[in-house]
Amino acid sequence: MLGLFALRALDLGAAGYGLVLAAAGAGGFAGALVAPAVGRRLGEGDAMILGRLLCTLAWILALLTPGDHGAALALVVLGAAQALYGFAMGLEDPNEMGYWQALTPRELLGRVNASRRTVNRSVAVVGALLGGLLAAGLGYRGALALAALVFLGAALVTAASPVRGARVGDAPA
Repeated sequence: MLGLFALRALDLGAAGYGLVLAAAGAGGFAGALVAPAVGRRLGEGDAMILGRLLCTLAWILALLTPGDHGAALALVVLGAAQALYGFAMGLEDPNEMGYWQALTPRELLGRVNASRRTVNRSVAVVGALLGGLLAAGLGYRGALALAALVFLGAALVTAASPVRGARVGDAPA
């Protein structure tokens, strides 16, 4: 749905959309660089929650991308939103994976990781289709608002779970 929003609603063109995606990659790299330090400081559980809250902010920023002030401003705002999204994912993912692997008994690591990857990839395909349908029904900004709400819900569910305050060192051996 992001591609449709960038290309159709904001008219960024292929090069502009490529820059937006590159901003997400750069943000992801930066997030991954600081992930270990944030995980040590906050604990892996709280780092995951922070990452999910930052994802929510990123989608809110994308939602607020102006479409009527020219492509340059839209490119900057949407690029910043995707840089923040990438940063959030780069921060969250290593902490989440490290914690899950610490909790999983060694003999189940392969099966658990394969199952998680399969579910993740399957949901991504369904999510892409659903995003397009939602954009058609709610409009691009309505679908972006719903995405922000979904990420907020994920952050709140995680914050209300035993993951809050969790640390790899606390995981059973």
